Amino acid sequence: MKIKTIITSTILGSSLISFTATMPAYGKVSQEESAKLGQELTPVGAEKAGNAAGTIPSWQGGIPQETVPPGERHKNKFADDKVLFTIDASNYSKYEEQLSEGAKAMFKKFPETFKMPIYTTRRSASYPQNVYDRTLQSATQVELSDDGNYGLQNVVGTGFPFPIPQNGAEAIWNHTIRYRGDGAIYYANQAIVEPDGKYVLNVQYRELTYGYGQLNSDPKEFGNISVQAIQRTEAPARIAGSMNLILATINQAKEPAKAWIYNPGQRRVRRAPEYSYDAPSADGLMTRDQTDGFGGSLDRYNWKLLGKREMYIGYNGYNFQVDESEIATDAMIQPGHINQDLCRYELHRVWVVEATVKPEERHIYAKRVFYIDEDSWTIAQVDIYDNQGELWRYQDGQIFNLYTLPIMTTTVQATYDLQSGRYSVEGLDNAYKPRNFTFKKPASYWTPNRLRSKGIR
Repeated sequence: MKIKTIITSTILGSSLISFTATMPAYGKVSQEESAKLGQELTPVGAEKAGNAAGTIPSWQGGIPQETVPPGERHKNKFADDKVLFTIDASNYSKYEEQLSEGAKAMFKKFPETFKMPIYTTRRSASYPQNVYDRTLQSATQVELSDDGNYGLQNVVGTGFPFPIPQNGAEAIWNHTIRYRGDGAIYYANQAIVEPDGKYVLNVQYRELTYGYGQLNSDPKEFGNISVQAIQRTEAPARIAGSMNLILATINQAKEPAKAWIYNPGQRRVRRAPEYSYDAPSADGLMTRDQTDGFGGSLDRYNWKLLGKREMYIGYNGYNFQVDESEIATDAMIQPGHINQDLCRYELHRVWVVEATVKPEERHIYAKRVFYIDEDSWTIAQVDIYDNQGELWRYQDGQIFNLYTLPIMTTTVQATYDLQSGRYSVEGLDNAYKPRNFTFKKPASYWTPNRLRSKGIR
């Protein structure tokens, strides 16, 4: 693997060399450094220029904001693009420097079917101006807590807290609290797929409101809350009616995330003390802190920023959010992996972050390597290792722009168990109403009593 050298927070030179030193926890940067945002760097900290080979273009602002009528889905702006070439088991060794370890493992495990169709790189990432303004302010203000637990201090709200990251924890925070709208109602459906391709679809209706991430938000108003969410399971029948309430926090060392569970059989709400870290989800194929690539407390890991590299990642993956009348859910799922013919991979620069469990802590994942898109701070892929040092699981997402806001997120994200051949895939909502981003509720809405009242109805 070749990674660009990083010296303090500035990316220097065009050569690619290995970088393995642990970066110090500096936090905020100088006014001189922050002045690069919007100049040689994009407003969120990516390199504005393209690469020397011309295979990555310069960033020109991404997809501009555009109104999509209520109830309609976002159209693929690049639907006319043709496949440039396909990487498969017969030729992937030619592209190893641009592939994650997990992707290479998939070529080996499924040599007849796993492939990556490669398209022209489209730097489509864009965010509202308020996000750019708050990111510039955050760069010289936000810091990590000095207690070793990687909490946030002096938060600004809305923007990316560390657009010029100096360590791995800062890069992960950019992903965890990136702008995703003020709130949303949507179906976060998840399929649990057996090696033969048979699957069970968990239909999960979700309501959520962001604290930190709301446009023009005031940190004094949202306090320590980053996300407030209620999820109701509607299928399969054996777990239908069960619900979760989650209150995620910004400074998790100071105030851990809280969760409650509603059991429809007992009609009671109880606190879920283990609804975090490596508590199992997705029928044991995932952990709670694996949602969205990573979505939990950082305190059990040491975080190392390895640098930046060019890599093929899922991008502009609009095929997975079309209406079911165009592409059925069944057509998206195949034995071993999702339908790779529907995927779109492009060459992008990614930040590489390595997380290793602290000697005094425990987690079923001893190490994870995250590949984070530089333009959106969205986790694209993750290599996941067990406590014997073996590659165990691999996460692969299809990033796209919901340009009504605009925001960057994933259409689907698959988690592959390389040992069992089973996998889960989240984001299969094409048979349900499109995501609605007008939902916003006050703190009084997000209480255990709310769960109880929804359950009784």
